[in-house]
Amino acid sequence: MTSTRPRLGGVAAAPGVARGPWAELASTLPAAGRVQASDVVRERERMQRAASQAATELRELATRLRDDGHADEAAIFRAHAAMARDPELLDAAAREIEMNLIDGVGAITAAARGLAERLAELEDELLRARAVDVVDVGDRIARQLAGVPTGPVLDRPSIVVAKDLPPSATASLPRERLLGIALEGSSPTAHASILARAFGIPAVVGVAGLLDAVRSAGPGTEVAIDGSTGEVVVDPDEVERARFERLSAGVRLGRARDLSEAALPAVTLDGQDVALLANIGSPDECEAAISLGAQGVGLFRTEFLFLERSDPPTEDAQASAYRRAVEAFDGGPVTIRLLDVGGDKVIPYLPMPREDNPFLGVRALRLAEGHAELFVTQLRACYRAAAAGPVRIMAPMVADAPDAALLLVLAERARDELRREGREAGT
Repeated sequence: MTSTRPRLGGVAAAPGVARGPWAELASTLPAAGRVQASDVVRERERMQRAASQAATELRELATRLRDDGHADEAAIFRAHAAMARDPELLDAAAREIEMNLIDGVGAITAAARGLAERLAELEDELLRARAVDVVDVGDRIARQLAGVPTGPVLDRPSIVVAKDLPPSATASLPRERLLGIALEGSSPTAHASILARAFGIPAVVGVAGLLDAVRSAGPGTEVAIDGSTGEVVVDPDEVERARFERLSAGVRLGRARDLSEAALPAVTLDGQDVALLANIGSPDECEAAISLGAQGVGLFRTEFLFLERSDPPTEDAQASAYRRAVEAFDGGPVTIRLLDVGGDKVIPYLPMPREDNPFLGVRALRLAEGHAELFVTQLRACYRAAAAGPVRIMAPMVADAPDAALLLVLAERARDELRREGREAGT
């Protein structure tokens, strides 16, 4: 039997199959108001406080994601927290207050959308996708100013549909009720898509005519999506429901098969062994990586220890975290990346001057010339963890021989200090 239901075509953004009633998340911002000239300074200060509170909320969201095992995705909201304090954004909003006598809500909204429009005009798809992030941060500050809730509400299991979905909404929606995501706009490189993939939530983006189709079908109508093909069916009939149930069963069987085969040796057809190494952001991720067949760590990102705190982590705290990963892999290699801050990762106890291109500026190992103790302490912790198993060190932003020589000097200093103190250390 053939279905007569029309199928909408979109772009696959996160694999998986989902079916359920649709729920539209619309962005409703508080209305902007006017201020008197005599209130300009007070309104600017109020906006600064709201931006500071928004940054705090975003850091807390990053912490929750990190503690939930999503260190990479937590970095999105650490960047959002930095964006909430960005002088370019806040200065533009302050000018709106001063020149146009609009309140903080209208000012930050106008400033964020102005910056987003400039990003949206860029040729690079990744940079264009960041326009949504700027608007998301501006909206959060505006809601702080107006005293309205910042998080979306989803009262039952649903397929969320929208024109676009801010990253903070994707991260804040209750996952037990978020069956899937279908967006009329957006792209697979947008943060909403990245988060959906990390959380295992099926998602389809770029679905032309989606909102008209679901609104015409009526509230509560079922929607079926396939995040692997980009297919969306509104109000599926029995034939389509049966087809999607088969697809869903296939996905479940595939995942079960993948888990059962995870421990098998990885060998090429010509007999070459391949080591599967995990990319982790904290030792809490080791157990899941081992269950998926990882034999070691190819990249241990250590920023989680240094961010969202007012002073550097102690050597003992670092050594404990690194040793947990080494012991978890029981003889498998663990590659620890030294601290990589700068660019979008800022720590309050390591002030850095503003740069035109901080991603290629003074960051990571290049900071060691002025902050050698920070890296010596980390290297000492790495050597101590190496007493429990094989540890390798990776230093980001090594561009030439002097950079490599600096790393060797710091490593030798750390090793010699531990030897003189009689501390247990590996090689």
